[in-house]
Amino acid sequence: MNIYFKDSKIEKAMNNERESIKTWGPDNARKIRTRMSELHAADNLSQLSHVPPSRLHALTGNRKDQFSITVKEPFRIIFEALNDPVPRLLDGGIDKTRITEIMIIEVVNYHG
Repeated sequence: MNIYFKDSKIEKAMNNERESIKTWGPDNARKIRTRMSELHAADNLSQLSHVPPSRLHALTGNRKDQFSITVKEPFRIIFEALNDPVPRLLDGGIDKTRITEIMIIEVVNYHG
């Protein structure tokens, strides 16, 4: 999957081990590297698991059309499909098999 970033700050923090540790601590930085490897290895979004440890799921409300994967509780990587328009299933859900490019927005605890 092709991965892009909202801005250079998040790109540096996600791709530079030292910056990642500085930003999120060593445990989260290690998990972020693991999740980034999983994202890069996937051909499309449907190849990521919706069960632990990554727990891929679509978000709702003001985060509609965004997705989340778990880093280390309570942190999540938040991203969105770069497809325009976002590919939809007949029932209105997002067709994850057709999402091959994403943009990472942030790493955040959106519950707290």
